[in-house]
Amino acid sequence: MVCLQVCQLVCSTAYSLYLGPLRDSSLAYQAVHLVMSAIRDKLQWLSYPQRVTFKLYLTTYKCLHGLAPPYLTRFCTPLSAVAGRTADQPKLFVPRTSTSTFGSRAFSSSSPLSWNALRPQLLDPAISISIFRQSLKTHLFNNNSD
Repeated sequence: MVCLQVCQLVCSTAYSLYLGPLRDSSLAYQAVHLVMSAIRDKLQWLSYPQRVTFKLYLTTYKCLHGLAPPYLTRFCTPLSAVAGRTADQPKLFVPRTSTSTFGSRAFSSSSPLSWNALRPQLLDPAISISIFRQSLKTHLFNNNSD
């Protein structure tokens, strides 16, 4: 597993190092992008934005199942725990943000917001962490926008 993560890091670093200077030459840029996309698809690696999203969902899952530190767990409040609210699905309370620049990117806001947008099949609290990881990676890989 560690070897695979090292390979992914090397590949993504090479991708960013060599692709940046090639942006001036559109043909070379397209060739490198095509090859790197094919490698990533063949090895079923997530793109960088998808990996960040994967980590956000996984951390939220761990918060809801008591596997995360308490300082993160306090930001994942189920909607049913908020006074006067009932929820059919396990949705999370999204707090209001006070700043427009960084407030929505904070874990306290982005975690519940993205969790509530997740497919209902992945929101099942009975799913184990290994099944959740596998299903989430498949979901993100199939919804690849690259």
